[in-house]
Amino acid sequence: MEEFLSGNYISREIKQVINDVGDELEFEIIRYKDRYSVVVTISQDKPPFKEYIGFGEDPRRKKRALRMALKELYLQAYGEKPD
Repeated sequence: MEEFLSGNYISREIKQVINDVGDELEFEIIRYKDRYSVVVTISQDKPPFKEYIGFGEDPRRKKRALRMALKELYLQAYGEKPD
């Protein structure tokens, strides 16, 4: 977390998408000089309330970090891997 706060990252992007179940997913993708780091969350303000978070990192590929974070999130939220 110190790296992020000190600005030692190359790029940072935030994206929001609605998945096939109708839940809004928010992705924070951070590229450091030596890795990609992804945090993905489901957060709802109406019932049924869901608060889940998944993390993923990969030294070279953003796509792998994304998949890792999504896999963790989907296992928590739905008890299964994403398609």
